[in-house]
Amino acid sequence: MSVGSFSADLLARNPQDGSLVLIENQLQQTDPHLSAIHWLNEHIVDPFAFFAVQVKAVRSGDSPIAPLFEVLAKPNGWDRKLQQQVASAAGELSALGQFRLAFWSKLLELYPDQAQWGSADAASSRWHPLKNSGLVVVTYISVNRCGIFVRGKRGQLLDESKALLLCHQEALEERLGVSIADSDGYGLTQSLDADARDPATWLDLTAWLVNRLQAYLEALEATIQGKP
Repeated sequence: MSVGSFSADLLARNPQDGSLVLIENQLQQTDPHLSAIHWLNEHIVDPFAFFAVQVKAVRSGDSPIAPLFEVLAKPNGWDRKLQQQVASAAGELSALGQFRLAFWSKLLELYPDQAQWGSADAASSRWHPLKNSGLVVVTYISVNRCGIFVRGKRGQLLDESKALLLCHQEALEERLGVSIADSDGYGLTQSLDADARDPATWLDLTAWLVNRLQAYLEALEATIQGKP
């Protein structure tokens, strides 16, 4: 099937929102294909999402043969996003979820460039992967504070990301003015206390989060990735 100047095995459409779904078939599973899916999900933001799905044929007793779909790779936070969409559609989004959604929506309204990290949702945090590394800068909101810290990708042990930070401890702590050590196992944790339930505080909280995020990304790129 022709898709612009390219070709695709199948081109489907999501009946819920009309979005296009491009499907490429691969007869055998290979690690390079899975690596490519992981790379695309780490470097390309909404509205694009990439999945690797393995199809098997199964039969129970004398029943007809049926397909079994196993997801091998998917975007970070996809399960959480799907659960929120289901809850929202059912009118079940909690008061806390509504507060988080409103806060992140305000942040994106004030700082539209932050949409490169994904759209607003009802999650407590937003993840900002550092390219070409296993680190993620996480910003979060709670009812009494907002904050930021550094951790590894999902599934990575906290000790592994902490070890990488400790290799550059002096430079990072000097640039960011915060210790790498943290009782919860995360690194370079900072927070700002406020009654975040009051929308009057959101201007200061969003500005603090965006400024700290920029400082963290610049510090990590300069020390770990060697960028000036």
